[in-house]
Amino acid sequence: MIKGVGLGPTSRIEPVRTKAAEQGGTAAAGVETKPGAREAAGTAVSQMLADGPPVDSDRVAELRAKIADGSYTLDPRAIAEKMIALDLGPKGDA
Repeated sequence: MIKGVGLGPTSRIEPVRTKAAEQGGTAAAGVETKPGAREAAGTAVSQMLADGPPVDSDRVAELRAKIADGSYTLDPRAIAEKMIALDLGPKGDA
């Protein structure tokens, strides 16, 4: 059933969040993390940000050249199918 908009009874999640916040944590209650795990994850994320996104420079150059000379074409049907597949999954999985 869909809940209405506005003030209503609080969910069962709120007491868990409140308890975790009182204990100084942000994780869900009952979930334990290893010492240093948060720092290690932060370091890994920092390294990924420093490295930047993976880029296929050759492919980028190829696409830029096609766009510049007017030979790059779009296939709206293929784009739509990819968007639908991302949302619903590939065809035939129903």
